[in-house]
Amino acid sequence: MGTANSSVPVHDLSPGTTPTSQNWITAHARKSGLPLVEVQRLWDQFQQLGASRVTGRLNPAISPGSRLNYNSHLFINSLPKTGGNISFLNYCIACKGIEDFSEDEKLRAIFRLYNDGKEWDYSTLRKLVQSVYPRENDDVIKSTTDTLLSQFTYGSHDYVTEMDFMRFMQSFDDRNLLENCLAYKIVPQYLKNRPRDDHLSDYLPTTRSGDIRGPHGGGGLGVTDGGVGLPSDSQLKMVAQLMTEPRRDWRRLLNILGFTESEIVEAEEDSPNEPLETLQSLLRGWRDGGPGSTGELRQALTLSNNTDVANRL
Repeated sequence: MGTANSSVPVHDLSPGTTPTSQNWITAHARKSGLPLVEVQRLWDQFQQLGASRVTGRLNPAISPGSRLNYNSHLFINSLPKTGGNISFLNYCIACKGIEDFSEDEKLRAIFRLYNDGKEWDYSTLRKLVQSVYPRENDDVIKSTTDTLLSQFTYGSHDYVTEMDFMRFMQSFDDRNLLENCLAYKIVPQYLKNRPRDDHLSDYLPTTRSGDIRGPHGGGGLGVTDGGVGLPSDSQLKMVAQLMTEPRRDWRRLLNILGFTESEIVEAEEDSPNEPLETLQSLLRGWRDGGPGSTGELRQALTLSNNTDVANRL
């Protein structure tokens, strides 16, 4: 994505089409080739990022930066702009491209997103580590950066090339781990499988490919084990307690269940420095809003490499 500004042309609708127009969503669906449900979800996300509800455009320079993490800032600023503004149509086209990318294309896009496609120097790598571990002290950040640099380059140089990055990422023995990390769906699988009683439900059966695809081309979070009952509060509390232990990635679980990073950050603001409360609250909202079943939660835990937690449900 680091070269997005040069490789992606600026797209927009006619000036007369605004968010107050009745055809705002349908016009973007036609132009982008996305189903209505995906455009509606992207519009919700675009507003969370700070887009104007009047113009339908996002100016990264004046958007509420506190709601965006380091990675979101880089992605948003990589999109092509007109007069400093990003159109919603360009956002739709970019997200569609990410979902359709192959594994190789996603890895290259990730590398090019940081440092605008140039080699990663030590400072770039350190910023990346800090974005992953925002609460760690300087000594831990430096030690982790040093270790990561040596693993990327085998100690042969003090910068990371695209070839270094690709070789390291594709060397994982657990291919499912890499696939899960790179998985991205505009509309999470559990929403496609279990339509909600809202204004999107009429459009949920419509997908670009005509089928229901999971992260590995299969059934995603389709319930196949009979776990159709709703998880109890005590079960959600148990999951939250285990998932907020050190070395577990509870944010990845929420991503698989369909939460965006902006939604997670917003929930964290209600309970700062209390990941257990944040996770419990979001899990309850997911269960009650879907409704989300025990089977879907079990599969999400498995997909996020927390099978031991899934087995306790």
